[in-house]
Amino acid sequence: MSDLPARRLLAAIFGPVYLLAAGFFAFLAVNAKPGDVSGRNTFLGFAATCGLLALIAFVDLLVIRARIAAERRAGLGWRHDRPWVMRGELVEPDDPASDATAPTPPPGPRRQLLRRRRTP
Repeated sequence: MSDLPARRLLAAIFGPVYLLAAGFFAFLAVNAKPGDVSGRNTFLGFAATCGLLALIAFVDLLVIRARIAAERRAGLGWRHDRPWVMRGELVEPDDPASDATAPTPPPGPRRQLLRRRRTP
């Protein structure tokens, strides 16, 4: 299974967090006085680091969006409404008689997908 949903969730959570942290450290850098223990340059370094991490998270979101769209166009994504298709392969049930209530795959080009080989 793909790691794209987990990456999307992490980037969606931490991107805004890093952006807020960058803004907070920039605010601290603006209000830093010359005699403070933490100097202005320290806060600017933290703000730049957090800004860079936020930029990486947002670029990662764009890359993930493009990869998910490409997987969907190619028919490689797992879909909960079609459990018999996983990553482009048709998954046959182990015992067709015991799985009589399972939905059958629709006819058409999806039927011509690669079949998963079973090892004895």
